[in-house]
This record gives sequence, structure tokens and C-alpha cells, in this order.
Amino acid sequence: MVGRQRFAVGSRRIREPVDSPENRIEDLEDYRELYDSLWNTPTKAFDVSPPRESTQEDLGTDAVTSTARRSPANLTPVTPRWSQLDTRISGSPVGVDKLNETMDTTTPMLSGAVGAMFPFVSGAFAEPAIEYGTYALNESPLILDRFNRETGYCMMVIGTLGAGKSFSTKLHHTRRAMYDEESIIVMLDPLAGFAGVNDTLGGERVTVGGTRGFNPLELKATPASVLADVSDLDPWGEQIGWVLTFFEMFFAHVATNPLGERKQTLRRAVQEAYECRGITRDPSTHGNTSPTVRDVIAVLEDLLDDPESFGYATAGEQESVQSDAQSLLKDLRPSFRIDGDLANLARQTEFDLDSKVLYLDLHQEEGTRGRTETSLMMQVLFNAVYERAKQIDKRVVFVIDEAHYLMNDATSMEFLETAVRHSRHYDLSIQFITQTGGEFSLTPEARTIANLCSVTLIHRVKEEAEKLAEWFDLNDREVNWVRTTKAGNEDDGFSEALLGIDEEGWFPLRVRASDFETKVIDGAN
Repeated sequence: MVGRQRFAVGSRRIREPVDSPENRIEDLEDYRELYDSLWNTPTKAFDVSPPRESTQEDLGTDAVTSTARRSPANLTPVTPRWSQLDTRISGSPVGVDKLNETMDTTTPMLSGAVGAMFPFVSGAFAEPAIEYGTYALNESPLILDRFNRETGYCMMVIGTLGAGKSFSTKLHHTRRAMYDEESIIVMLDPLAGFAGVNDTLGGERVTVGGTRGFNPLELKATPASVLADVSDLDPWGEQIGWVLTFFEMFFAHVATNPLGERKQTLRRAVQEAYECRGITRDPSTHGNTSPTVRDVIAVLEDLLDDPESFGYATAGEQESVQSDAQSLLKDLRPSFRIDGDLANLARQTEFDLDSKVLYLDLHQEEGTRGRTETSLMMQVLFNAVYERAKQIDKRVVFVIDEAHYLMNDATSMEFLETAVRHSRHYDLSIQFITQTGGEFSLTPEARTIANLCSVTLIHRVKEEAEKLAEWFDLNDREVNWVRTTKAGNEDDGFSEALLGIDEEGWFPLRVRASDFETKVIDGAN
């Protein structure tokens, strides 16, 4: 098989060599463009002859022909006739191009077009899993298993509004559900964007509201195998830190009375609440029933009545602790009483990861409560999924749309960072999806979490492109790509993004769905 170049400069369409004034002018423009490229840039010209085998089946002619015809190669492949022996010798390990001795089989090509002809040069990536898209330069499939990354399984998707984040996410997780029926997909979304996909996949829908309990103090036992493999794991310390993070956000944004110097008294009350349930730093106790916010309130009431029984010996200590306890109770009781606004957060959690697909619907919550309370609920739900993922012997993909609700609050960043670092020990892949600009602050804390993700998908961004270039060490071509990527429409038939795979590099990506997949996803909207 031989490449006969009819039109190889730029990305113009291939045309038949019909002699006309218009075609002559177009040819002259192409040759001027070629001359400028060779003279003014590092681009070089090569004589290229594609690989040859003895049969069409060995070569896979359909795939080669399809690749050769596309831009930027723009070749018209032709099959040599009556040259079987020369073809066999040329394709042998001897490396002698006998075919070129008998007929002109080489084609002059620029270096960019040469690179586009070879997937192993241009950056194709394939492993047993699902297709995330195709390499934009030559349409080679990029097939990725997020659970095959040595640095962790988490993923971040970034882009402006309408850039294609939601469609690509729905497509990838629809494929994931079909590819791996044993994995669990959990979707957390405050704007109901993934409700249709959940229905299409036959998932369970959990409406988060005032009737279903979610306990922010819930602690699940860590498997012994994980404790043995990870020497620095401290579930008790992580849990106390997370609970204080929850309360800090509550006091700052719901009670509008920042925790401040009362934090140590609250820490003591939280620890006592766990100890009353028989839960200590010893991991063997973490399977006990966890305390609730009402247990913490009960401890604060005891501290108010008798601080000396808790070991506060001096009058000054007792007076300070009583003042803290009284102030804390004043803020906690209205929200967490039986008929309070956050009464459901004072009960045990009432859901499990027992469905293949699970949709945590916060749409009602976001519509009836403020953004701050929605952020608080997302933190609670995040912890609930994280604790359950520790215990099940399955891979869990946890998709969080509108992740700025979590990541814009500084008090939650330390907990999120710890969760991302340790998630791989539990076969948990956390996927953050967020907009840039006003919705998502590109803070140093957010950068830390982004850099802990082993897979990054950047859809179109504009003003924030330079900041993301600094975050991810993108070169000029990669920055230009994320600025100019297509959002996707019916005419183009694809959307574009920049896919980063840890220890593999960055790949300009085109995301396409089959007709069947498009119907499934569109029907889910």
C-alpha cells in the first residue's frame, strides 16, 4: 500500500487534479505556504513510505486508509499492483525498500503530517477500559482505566459554562456502567443535571431533604487489610478533624457566630460523645454505632452543669468551659431540635451503597435553602459516601457536579485533601466537576486537590487559561488548545478538551458519542 500525495499542505480538502485557473491559484498558495513553513519554522520535509505487509488483513488497510485520508496528512492511498514480491521484501526485517526501486512509492510530507500518521509518535493511549475520546490529531482512540493509575484514581473536570463538561461526564459514566457492571457509580448534584442519566441506567434516586437522616458524625470501620498496608492511616484523627470542619462551617455560615475560641470546648464534647458510644482511637471500636449531633448537645449540657466531672479543676477553667458550652448550645439547639431546619442531620444516616447507580438529588435542597446550607449538605453527603466506600469490596466512582460548593469553602479543603489522598486505598475514584470564573476560585488549596487527581479533563476556558497553565505546567500549544476548543454541536458532532493523565502527559481530545449513546444521553436530559 502506497501513499500518493495529491494535496498535503495545511488542512484543506483533497481534490482531484483538474486543470483550471482557480486550481492553479490554489496550488500556488499552497506551495507558498509550504515554502514559508520550511523557511521560517523548524518544520522539515520527509520522504514517507507507509509500512507494507503481504495481505490486507495483516496491515489493517481500512484503518490505515481512514487515517491517511484525514487532516493533516490528506493523502489518497493507492494499492500497488503486480508487486507482491517487492512488497514482501520491503516489509521484511531486512529493511530494504525494494518497492521504491521499481516504482515511486514515497510522498513528500511535512513533519506534522508525518507525526499524525503514527499513533505511537503522536500520543495514542489505550488500555482495557472505556474510550474517553480520540486523539485530535489523528483520531486514535484514547482508552483509559482510571483505576489503573499508580498515583490515585481521582479526576477533575474543569471548564466554562456550556463547554461540554456535563455531556462528556454523562457519556463516560454511561460507558463505565456498561463496561464494568461490578463498579458502583454515585452522582452528587445540586442542580438535577444527572437525574436523567440515573433514570436511564436504572439507578436509585435519593432525594435529600428533611425526612431522610444523614449523620455528619458517622464513622465506619476501616478494613484490617487497609490498616495493615497503610502505616500512617489515622481514621480517628481524620474523623475528629472532619466533624470539627462540619461544625466550623455550621457556626460560621448557618449560626453566623464563628466558632473561634470555643473550638477546644467543642472538640472535647465531640470526643466525649464518641467515647460514650465506646468509640476510641482503637480501630476495632469504629464499628460501633456513631454518635449524633444530639449526643454532642447532651455532652455540652453535662459540661454546663458539672465541668469539674470532666477534669476541669480550677474555677477559671470551669467558668470558661461553662461560658463556651452555654454559647454553643444557644447556637446548636434551634437548628438540630426535632423540628429544626437541620433535624435530619441529627439522626443516623439512612442510605447505603447497595445500588449499581445511585443519584443523590440535592436539587430540592438547593432550591429551598441557601447556597451555604447546600454546601453544608454536600459536605455531609461527601462524608457519607466516603465512609461507605471504605467498607465495600467494589470500585466506587463518586461524581460531584458543581464541586465549587465544596471547594470554595476554606474550612473543608483540608478534609477534602485527606479524602483524595486516601481514596485509592478504598478503590474510590472521586471526580470533581466545576466551572471556572466566578463559580470556582482557583485558590492554592484547590490547586493542591487538583494536582492530587491523576486524571484531568480541561474543557474550554478563557480568562483562567494562564492560571491553569501554571497549575498544570501546560505549554503554549496546550494553553491555546483549551482556549479554542469546541464546545460541541450537531454540526461538528464532537466536543473538545485537553486530557491529562498522570505520568503519561497531555492529549488534545475529541469526545464523540455513537448514535445510540447520543439517544441515551439526550433522552436522559
